[in-house]
Amino acid sequence: MIRGQVARIPARVGIYQGFGLFDPTADYVMGGRCILVLERIPPAALMLGGMSHIGIAVPDVEVAARGMVEAFSIGPFRLREVVTPRERGLVHGEPRAYTLRFAYARVEPITLELIQPVRGETIYDAFLATHGPGLHHIGFPVGGLLDDALKRWTDAGYAVEMVHRRPDPRHGWAYIDTGLGFRAEILCDPPVGWWETSDLLARIEACRAYDGECSK
Repeated sequence: MIRGQVARIPARVGIYQGFGLFDPTADYVMGGRCILVLERIPPAALMLGGMSHIGIAVPDVEVAARGMVEAFSIGPFRLREVVTPRERGLVHGEPRAYTLRFAYARVEPITLELIQPVRGETIYDAFLATHGPGLHHIGFPVGGLLDDALKRWTDAGYAVEMVHRRPDPRHGWAYIDTGLGFRAEILCDPPVGWWETSDLLARIEACRAYDGECSK
């Protein structure tokens, strides 16, 4: 693209607080730099708020967590394993049982999440086989009921790649192919979600304050 040229692109992302609203009929060139002008604002139902975490797929969460601590002083990490039975899991629309292992660390103001596929066929296996370790998704709490959120996204033409339902199947999370080079994980939890009920955050903070080996 030529410096100073103005581009117009269809947009499936909104303009958020801090940026203001542009006149979609106008051209904008500031300081000789190109600014992409959004031609339309998406339906309010699909507007995403603040992100909660970044998810990175890895073949081994313990090795990856140790590497993060040693190379970048990110940590401590807290590990857990989540078993999803067939009746509560979907992969590309098909019922699937799978097990994932997670490692979490707070990197204020969000959480860094490492994910390792353990058993069953998941989108993480395909991602690692194709790309190797790397950024897999960005997590966004959307609230409400999972089925309602899934309907909004599928009605808008997005593909739901994988679903995990909690024991209360009205809640859970799902991975959406955004078509923008990353997946969005939508999190539909009750007002007090797994993070608080599992006491995971408190454990991480206690581990952070402890000058020694963190237990799993």
